[in-house]
Amino acid sequence: MRTGHYVRAAEQEYLVVTDRGQAVAALAKFTGTIERRALPDREAWIKKLPLICVDSTRLISNDRERE
Repeated sequence: MRTGHYVRAAEQEYLVVTDRGQAVAALAKFTGTIERRALPDREAWIKKLPLICVDSTRLISNDRERE
């Protein structure tokens, strides 16, 4: 619920994340570098998919009727 608060707090101090009293992770200020790479072109991938001329509402209705 307050993720942003804890992320900002981790810039100032080392935080330990616990689950039912057990340490499971830590948050600390990041001082290194990360390799940046472009995200895949989702639109180009979608354009490669075959076109299917089916009414999606009909498919959903049929699927629900089978249950």
